[in-house]
Amino acid sequence: MRGPRASLYGSEAIGGVIQIFTRKGGGAPTPSVSFTAGSYGTYNTALGLSGGGEQGWFNAKVNQQNTRGFNAKRNATGADLDKDGYHNSSLGLNGGYRFDNGVVADAQALRANSKNQYDGNPNESKGCNRCWAAH
Repeated sequence: MRGPRASLYGSEAIGGVIQIFTRKGGGAPTPSVSFTAGSYGTYNTALGLSGGGEQGWFNAKVNQQNTRGFNAKRNATGADLDKDGYHNSSLGLNGGYRFDNGVVADAQALRANSKNQYDGNPNESKGCNRCWAAH
């Protein structure tokens, strides 16, 4: 969305807004699996299940991302010579129901935990994000 309509989303949307709609699921229960790997012990796994019927739907996904990391300071005297890694795990749930009178009710939930390592003292940061929405 560009132009003055983006102002509906606040003063930080001056350059525009990108709105993303996630899948609602539907149909027979359908599993999904994904695995990717890269250098420095990096990998990402994701498992999901979605489905539903004529009036209801659900979607659930579990994701885990890890990297062993690398040493950013090589051959430095007195430096924190270790591999600084990263870990993130998340769970997302989405479901809804369309009533006979046309009213739609749905809800979403997301939880993500992270752990970041870096050089310095302290050398680790942990985080937890939680989001819930219903309408």
